[in-house]
Amino acid sequence: MLESMISKISDISILYVKMFQWFSYDFTDKMCDKKTIDTLFRNFLDKVKFSEEEIDREEITAMIEKCKAQNQELLVENTPINSGTIALAFKGTLDNKQVIIKLARKNIVNRIKNDINTIEVVNDILYFLDFIPFFNSIRQFTKFFIFNKDLLIKQTDFNQEIKNMQYFYTKFKQAKDIIVPNVYTEYSNEKVILMDFIDSVNIDTLEKEEYKIFFALFLKFFYNCVISKKIIHCDVHLGNILFVKRVNEMNQVEYKLCILDYGICLEIDVKEQNFLDEFLKQLLHDRDNYNNVFKNILNHMKDKYNLSVENFDLIIHDINQYVRTNTLLGGVSISHCDIYNFVKIVQKYDVIIPENIYKMLLCFVSLMGTSNKLSTIFSTSNEKQLFFRSIL
Repeated sequence: MLESMISKISDISILYVKMFQWFSYDFTDKMCDKKTIDTLFRNFLDKVKFSEEEIDREEITAMIEKCKAQNQELLVENTPINSGTIALAFKGTLDNKQVIIKLARKNIVNRIKNDINTIEVVNDILYFLDFIPFFNSIRQFTKFFIFNKDLLIKQTDFNQEIKNMQYFYTKFKQAKDIIVPNVYTEYSNEKVILMDFIDSVNIDTLEKEEYKIFFALFLKFFYNCVISKKIIHCDVHLGNILFVKRVNEMNQVEYKLCILDYGICLEIDVKEQNFLDEFLKQLLHDRDNYNNVFKNILNHMKDKYNLSVENFDLIIHDINQYVRTNTLLGGVSISHCDIYNFVKIVQKYDVIIPENIYKMLLCFVSLMGTSNKLSTIFSTSNEKQLFFRSIL
């Protein structure tokens, strides 16, 4: 029954697919066991439905001709090897070197705009099914998309993604365990990106100890971005991460993470570093600091974006009340629902949330989804806490 519901909902709008990419692990305890969730949501990460009409063959042909003009031969497979909500990924070769062609779906901007209107209508209908936890979660999560529609549309312009990708490539070029694919800017544009192919393994084939290795790499990557690089990737769901295992010259296995999809990134200042650092502490279940993350964000909005003292006090009051009355807060780290309710409280006072703040909230959402998946190896919360403290 659950599988049928999820399939039908994903057919309504591609934005529901995006929601399942980010929020799937918030359904786990509410609906069914983790194994079932894994099975139901796996294809939403990189096997999103597409039609032939969404493939811009002319754009691929134009790229092939560009390469030919530079005396290079680009061969592209006919069928995508992966498909996301925004783009399709084709495998190919550039002068016998394996590459990936990331192609934006045709008319994706108009589709997102139309889908936002659609899910607003569907949400109004689902209001009458709010007593069912699954539909209540759907309503709350999709409102988060409606709040972020401008960011979703900006993600379809690959020119900005190319710039972000080059920046991350430069920053992590010397890293031994993080891979950012090289992008061929001379052949890429706002609709298509040509980049190196990175061979990887399926996450479901990993052993328990390998989960721990990759989880440590993931958390260190994020922490490095916050503390050292001062730029964060705001869409680190599992579909944008490749798990790489290579055997070196010493016949030893090397583990690396390859990070993909740089459409939504954010450069951060010192204050933003501080409260992103605070958020990482929530992964340790530090209940004393539970609502400090949101207070820090509000303080930042007050200092940088002229949030009035009056509105600040009113919002803080509501957040404190929410923390006191929410029965889910018994020492558990911040959930996607908490982030949505924070946005809801802020907007109650007609306060406009700046784009940078939305980017950080999106970062929180995708970070939690991936962390929840990779932490399924821990049998107790204490084991999980000890692991976090050992690497951060």
